[in-house]
Amino acid sequence: MAQPALDLRAMVYPEGGEWVAHCLDLDIVSTGPDADTALDQLAEAVSTQLWYTRTHDNFRFLFRPAPPEAWERLGEILKGPHKTIVRSLADHDPEFALHFLLAA
Repeated sequence: MAQPALDLRAMVYPEGGEWVAHCLDLDIVSTGPDADTALDQLAEAVSTQLWYTRTHDNFRFLFRPAPPEAWERLGEILKGPHKTIVRSLADHDPEFALHFLLAA
């Protein structure tokens, strides 16, 4: 029987000459010279965290929400033009997906 998907919320936005991708549910951040690179780096970091959590049976510490400032930034992105990008972690974790909100 297939397991239900776990959707993780993330955002990607430009800051200081690079792009920042932030998974808000796990408080994992990555950067890159463009949005796609930052998204790829974040997907890899989240996959690694999920693998480590399962391997070491450490689920108690998996979900650590981002600080309030990050959620406020998400609210600002939602007010303006943005698009939603869904990235599956199928290479490593087919039951997980990241939902990115891209600041346009």
